[in-house]
Amino acid sequence: MRQRSGCKTCRERHIKCVKLRDSSKCKHCTERDRPCVKGNAFRFRPVTSVKFNAGEDIGSAEQSLNFQTSQTWVDIPESLRFVPPNTDPDDLGEPDEPGEGVLDAEPDSTLEDSGIAFRPSIDIETNPLKGLPAISPSAGVAPLQPPIYDTLNNTISPHEVPNNKVSPPQDFNISPFGSSSAFSASTSLSPRWPVSNAYEARLLHHFIVHCTPWIDVCDPRCHFGKEIPKRAAQYPVILNGVLGLAARHLWLLSKVEEDHSAPYIDQCLQTLIIALEDPLAHWDENFLIAVILLRLHEEMGDSDEQCHHFGTTRILNSISSFAADGGLRESASWVSLRQHIYVSLTTQQPLDLSLENYRHSSVFREYDDEAWANRAIFLFANVLKHVFEGRESSPLSRDKWAELDAEVNEWERTKPWTFTPLFTEERAGKEFNGSWPELPTAQGVVAVGLQYYHLCKILLSIYSPHASLVGLASVRARKATDAAIRQHIRIIIGYGVSNSHCGNAMFQGSHILSACGAYIIEKAEQEACVEYLRGLQDLIGWRTTNVLQDLREQWSN
Repeated sequence: MRQRSGCKTCRERHIKCVKLRDSSKCKHCTERDRPCVKGNAFRFRPVTSVKFNAGEDIGSAEQSLNFQTSQTWVDIPESLRFVPPNTDPDDLGEPDEPGEGVLDAEPDSTLEDSGIAFRPSIDIETNPLKGLPAISPSAGVAPLQPPIYDTLNNTISPHEVPNNKVSPPQDFNISPFGSSSAFSASTSLSPRWPVSNAYEARLLHHFIVHCTPWIDVCDPRCHFGKEIPKRAAQYPVILNGVLGLAARHLWLLSKVEEDHSAPYIDQCLQTLIIALEDPLAHWDENFLIAVILLRLHEEMGDSDEQCHHFGTTRILNSISSFAADGGLRESASWVSLRQHIYVSLTTQQPLDLSLENYRHSSVFREYDDEAWANRAIFLFANVLKHVFEGRESSPLSRDKWAELDAEVNEWERTKPWTFTPLFTEERAGKEFNGSWPELPTAQGVVAVGLQYYHLCKILLSIYSPHASLVGLASVRARKATDAAIRQHIRIIIGYGVSNSHCGNAMFQGSHILSACGAYIIEKAEQEACVEYLRGLQDLIGWRTTNVLQDLREQWSN
């Protein structure tokens, strides 16, 4: 609401009100000999949300002011009179003119449309767990059968729990598109873990204990392990993504006989489809987290169709600040970058993600092990982007190759002394002697960062413009290059096997064998690669069937 100058007549005619000197009337009213009624003019603006500071970790947040259709409103008079503040009631007289300073309101009019909000007395009958699958297992269900299957077949929605009361919403809804959004937080003032049966509690616990360590491998604050379970208590789309991912991972580890993730993933997808109708959906960090969880679930399937890969690309390319926002947003951005690297490396296609968004990230200002690992990840993403772009039409130039190689070597030269294995044999990886190199590190993140360094060296060796020689020199150079590539592959697998407690370190060997397994030519080393890939699924639940099939075809040719 803001006050505007000018008399009533000029305002109604939408003309400029010019006051004459030594006169109580304006120019327009004086020329037409009309009364010049000043009065107080108020303009009401509809307010649908307010912004506030939600703390250091979250920063600026937004609370929706949209009212539900069941909102209870207080009785109001048919007209209201607005008076200046700090005015004595005895000094108030009658209005100079009917309608001056008075707002007429029909008893049945919709006050929400006019932007006027009166604090009502609220007694709402609703569900404190609305949007969460509060599912009770039915009798006779097998112990490993998710209760959600029975609930989906019932006529009552699994999200309906009658006879529960809640208080008015608090200011913790950080979703930018209000209470009608599929990403609106739960309004319960008594938050609780969003599971109501033993099966889903087991899934949530499995996600926290067994899935988040390799998701948070490069995040010192472990946002996915600490923050995501809390978000799942408020956002059903995140809860369903978490339960779906955990259900599939349990199945891949052969701890259950069937993959029961489909119902949870279907509910998560339905919520995302609804959210896509909102033009502000891609601004919501909860949307990004949900797509990342779906992408992780998709990567673990028998066939990776990369459907959700394009979803994260659109979000991160449209929101340039995510990778530099800090907190959960920045952590999720780096997880998504690793997902895009996997797709680019295994398909040998250009990285379809804007790396400029990441150059302002805090990892380039910090010096812990996680920051150094993320720098190596960024360097590898940059290498992927340049070596695969215009690979045939405009190959990597000598100057650009030299620039990329210098950046990688600079990272290796300036890394902290702790960013090395605890012990390294002098000829580690030079030859395959029946086992992979022993390269234990103090932390799993160190092994991951060093793996990305060796991945950079592999691609730069393969796509080096200096390899274009002829004659005997070309043959010798090619043999030396192939030997160097095999050494880097052995070291990458060695870091994974020596630090098998870090699931993320085990992934890289599968990825590089998928892309460069043809460089392994010795029969004994090929068999060792097969055993390594077969053990991945038993150890961390990573499907390697397709990788093994591709490798056998390459080796047979």
